[in-house]
Amino acid sequence: MANMIEDPTLREMFRAECLEHATNIETGLLRLGQSSDSALLLDDIFREAHSLKGAARMLGLRDIQNLAHDLENTLDEARQGNIVIEGREIPPLLQKLDGIRALVAVAVGDTAAHSAAPLSAGQPVSTPQPAITTPDPGTKPPSDTDASGAPVDGNGPATQAPDPVDSAHKAASVFRIETLRIESSRLDAVFRLSAELVVNKGHIAGWRAELDELIHDAGSIEGNLAKDGGALDRLRAGLDRLRTQANAQIARLETTVGELESGIRGLRLVPVSALLDQFPRMVHDLALESDKQVTFRVDGEDIVADKRIIEELRAPLMHLLRNAIDHGIETPGERTAVGKPANGRLEVAASHEPNAIVLTITDDGRGIDPDAIRRQAAKKRLYTDDQLRLMSDDDVRALILRPGFSTSHTVTEISGRGVGMDVVRASVERLRGSITIDSTFHRGTVISLRLPVSLTATRAVLVSEWGQIYAIPAEDIAALRRIKREEMHLIEGRPCFYHDGLAVIPERLGRLLERAAPEAQAPGEIHCVLLRSGSGLLALAVDAIESIEEIVIKPNAEPLARVRNVAGFAILSTGRVCVVLNPYDLERSIGLLAHTPERIAQGDDTSSPQHTPRILLVEDSITTRTQERRILEAAGYAVETAVDGVDAWNKLSRDTFDAVVSDVNMPRMSGFELTARIRADRKHAELPVLLVTSRASEADRRMGLEAGADAYITKPEFDQTLLLDSLARLL
Repeated sequence: MANMIEDPTLREMFRAECLEHATNIETGLLRLGQSSDSALLLDDIFREAHSLKGAARMLGLRDIQNLAHDLENTLDEARQGNIVIEGREIPPLLQKLDGIRALVAVAVGDTAAHSAAPLSAGQPVSTPQPAITTPDPGTKPPSDTDASGAPVDGNGPATQAPDPVDSAHKAASVFRIETLRIESSRLDAVFRLSAELVVNKGHIAGWRAELDELIHDAGSIEGNLAKDGGALDRLRAGLDRLRTQANAQIARLETTVGELESGIRGLRLVPVSALLDQFPRMVHDLALESDKQVTFRVDGEDIVADKRIIEELRAPLMHLLRNAIDHGIETPGERTAVGKPANGRLEVAASHEPNAIVLTITDDGRGIDPDAIRRQAAKKRLYTDDQLRLMSDDDVRALILRPGFSTSHTVTEISGRGVGMDVVRASVERLRGSITIDSTFHRGTVISLRLPVSLTATRAVLVSEWGQIYAIPAEDIAALRRIKREEMHLIEGRPCFYHDGLAVIPERLGRLLERAAPEAQAPGEIHCVLLRSGSGLLALAVDAIESIEEIVIKPNAEPLARVRNVAGFAILSTGRVCVVLNPYDLERSIGLLAHTPERIAQGDDTSSPQHTPRILLVEDSITTRTQERRILEAAGYAVETAVDGVDAWNKLSRDTFDAVVSDVNMPRMSGFELTARIRADRKHAELPVLLVTSRASEADRRMGLEAGADAYITKPEFDQTLLLDSLARLL
């Protein structure tokens, strides 16, 4: 057994060197058989093993030296062409490398590495643990549950011995992060201080506005100080001097804070490779256990992110890779039967967006079957059949993120309990990120995790709604809009507006937060915050968009650690405490109101009277027009009339209606022409149109429907029940 190295300097140097060599050896072994130049790769692996052996020999660590020598001999035999290393020959070499790693952990006194949670194929997944955590070696997990909460027996995962595979990986990850976190407590304290300086800077900026106001007030009291002009001059001079000093101080503070924050933030940034390097071995072992062939590829390893994000992404990424192998990628026989290569493709790519890092997991497996999810959701009574039919496939796929939701009919050691995707959702939500799922059945799945680069000071948009100020992180906002009432029109009876060619239906922020609405206000412009969403854009209607400010988000404390729609709190530059909203929760809250037909108006709430649908009645006969108007008003509709198609089109251009009821034979513009013009206009393309006419031939009916009418009612068959039933169906 390897002895512990006494010299602390040599101990740290040996740990770093051995972990680097071991990682390079493992990466090389996993690439053997996939590389077009295996001979060159074997040379590289051999040199790494030889260097590792030499380092152990220098410190008198004979056990490590002997294992490295055995590994070196095997690699040399392969270099000479005496043996071939591929496929089934690789796992024994990896096990030998695991033994070296375990001995290195003992030699450097690395209890964290020696007792780390394994990444092996049979391991149940736990919640994310910070990479710097050093668990007590004597602590044992409970014997009646695994990490997912599922009961196990005495031979289950709860009593499984630690796997040295993850031990070395964990140590490597810890080493890299600890190297960037020397005296981490001091660094974190300074970083918090730098973030608070951002807020203090805002306070001083506020003083400047107060000084401007005082100077203005001094001018207004000039008459009262007429008897002592010198006093007024002295007051103005003092205030001017104070303002000059404040401006100079603000300029110096801005420079200092900017440099301090940038420098410390850079120290906390960790390359994604610290995370991604942990998974090639896990994917290899899972594929081997599942009798599947998987080519694993990573990209964007040089992308950097806050160390906490790197630490907490380990468990979500582990879940996603397990699901891809267990549920997504098919066996070689299944793949070749449908014309796919026997080897499945699994990729993890990291990339940068403005203020965000995106981690994309792609596989070319069987994909996600939305119909299977609908059946399972109906079985669990999450939604009715009608609701599930109305949901888009994107919305249906998002159901797999719900706690306990799984379409798998079996539970394996890898997955199937419905816990994994909930852990992914919770972890990403905790990091103020978002998830999008794009899948084509039988073709594959792409899951994207979008996360902020930093979790400390962030830019936020401040909005006011019903007398309260809220902050929304700027990285989640696609656009800010001010919508005039005439820009609003109806789709399926709901008011909406267009943004970049997309129809967007706004929802009142106050309603989403379940607040009591103030008294109704006069209609005016609608201020909207457009949030990015996996299904497109989400719009929040608010009273006003106030400003953009740098804030420090303070997470909720117990017992309010998890409050729906709330990400945390912040102290604004005014000193006021502000709620920071959670865009991911807001998206789900909007989903709950997706079928509410209320129009967005200032001061609307769920207790307000329901919107009365407005009907534009187009009829050139005054008698028929009067009779149809009475029928519609008696049924509770608000009716506006037009005498022909031209009159109707002019009114549509100026006002908003929920449906059009029109005659066909009219002067200047017929009902057919009016319908065709409505359908050709994007603003009115979804507006329901009912044609009521005496033209009852099949050819006329066909012309009306081809023009775009939703219903064609002939006057010989006319009765008010048919008209009202048709309107109710369309609205």
